[in-house]
Order: sequence, then structure tokens, then C-alpha cells
Amino acid sequence: QGDVAESMATHEIFGSQTPVSSYKGYLGHTLGACGALESFISVMMMNEGLFYPNLNLRDIDPQCAPLRYLTQPREIKTDYVMKNEKISIFRSCDAFCR
Repeated sequence: QGDVAESMATHEIFGSQTPVSSYKGYLGHTLGACGALESFISVMMMNEGLFYPNLNLRDIDPQCAPLRYLTQPREIKTDYVMKNEKISIFRSCDAFCR
């Protein structure tokens, strides 16, 4: 349910051309460290202009919004990245970096 809700909110705010990537497949769920690690990776990719794909993504839930789910590395020039991570039922970690 969380993936569907996050995809719908992202689509509503940013539109269908928004590239989406996840690092959990590379790192596992790092719990309390996810905010720092994923923010660092997001800024690093933004600075390099190369975004990593969603590792092992094969089937997208049909209830998820139609976004650009990255399945291969992609060169993207941007000055902004956004990351969010639901850590538990009660906590989340969000970052918007420029």
C-alpha cells in the first residue's frame, strides 16, 4: 500500500515523466541510517548526472501511478532530487536536495 500511495502522490505533484529509483535493493533496509545514506546517494547521482535503476524491478504493481520507473542506468541532468522513505508506521524520512 505504501508504494501505491507514494507513487500516486508523486504523480499528482510532479506528473508522469518523473524518474523513480529505489536504493533498497542495493542496500537492504537500513532503518535509521536510510535518511543519510539515501540522501547522500541521491545527491551523488544528481552531481554525476547518472541515476541508478531499481534493482531487480520486473513487475510494477498495476495500482501504482504511471511514472518513469528506472530499469536501466539513465543520464539525467537535474538540479533537484527528492527522496522519501517510510521507516515504520509512525516515522518517515523525506529529503529534497538542490
